[in-house]
Amino acid sequence: MSSAPVFIASCSPRKGGNCDFAASLVERTLPVPCSVVRVADAHVRPCSSCGVCDSMPGRCTLDGPTVLPSSTSTPMPPKDGAKALFAAMALAPVTFIVSPIYYYHIPAQAKAWVDRTQRFWALNGETPAKGRAMACVLIAARQQGEMLFDGAERSLRWMAKTLGMEWLEPLRLYGLEHASALADSVEKQADICSYTARVFGSAAR
Repeated sequence: MSSAPVFIASCSPRKGGNCDFAASLVERTLPVPCSVVRVADAHVRPCSSCGVCDSMPGRCTLDGPTVLPSSTSTPMPPKDGAKALFAAMALAPVTFIVSPIYYYHIPAQAKAWVDRTQRFWALNGETPAKGRAMACVLIAARQQGEMLFDGAERSLRWMAKTLGMEWLEPLRLYGLEHASALADSVEKQADICSYTARVFGSAAR
């Protein structure tokens, strides 16, 4: 297994809610270093369909350098964090995507990140994360729904395929509506810890 940290992406725009709690559970369960990022804080801009990555595969005009503030100024975020997120995925042995379900899909901030994978599709097989794996913890407020997770899974699966990653069966959690629902459910916390341990055991072989 790679010595790089396991990458954990919390995809909810709500701070301190179920996804952030789930991401912390994944981190605490793993016996290796982890890097945890809130995707909404990475300032990923949506694809503008400019077509540059068709003529220059792997490139994206939206990528921007990190703005380094002076010691006396207010810290400024990167112009766009998609490149850094993809770099973390390319290095990590496993990436855990932790996301809520919004209208049968992932939130807009995370979907913008998925859409930016287009630059790698244009590479025609030169996958930047070959040999890595993607696991997902998907959290829904509804108690049931036959196709509740289908939209999210389809997009994330193709993101993994485009990056050359192995797609691992997701963990699907129902009935976690309010912000502290996961913190109040010992059973679902145990499900996340068990899933994380299984994924790590599989990746370590």
